[in-house]
Amino acid sequence: MRERYPFFLYAYVLMSNHFHLLLEVDRCSTARILQSLLTGYVRHFNKIHHRRGHLFEGRYKAIVCDRNSYLLELVRYIHLNPVRVAMVKRPGEWRWSGRREYWERKRED
Repeated sequence: MRERYPFFLYAYVLMSNHFHLLLEVDRCSTARILQSLLTGYVRHFNKIHHRRGHLFEGRYKAIVCDRNSYLLELVRYIHLNPVRVAMVKRPGEWRWSGRREYWERKRED
């Protein structure tokens, strides 16, 4: 998919009824990327779990991030989302997040 719709993924978290992605897009629209990503994911999830229909509530919401300080705040917000809703005590405990990869990559630099 990334060959067809190039983007950079800075942070993500998958929650029980929604998700957060921090993307940087180039040529393609965010809507096109999300449509492709979600169609594939929902088909795969529904097949494995013998389900049908939608997985997430409502339409996606997008905001523009144009400052480095705001980018860092968004990464922090995304990674702390499971802690805020009391699903885990520490962000590294949440399995469906990019926090571990982000932290490991940052420690290697």
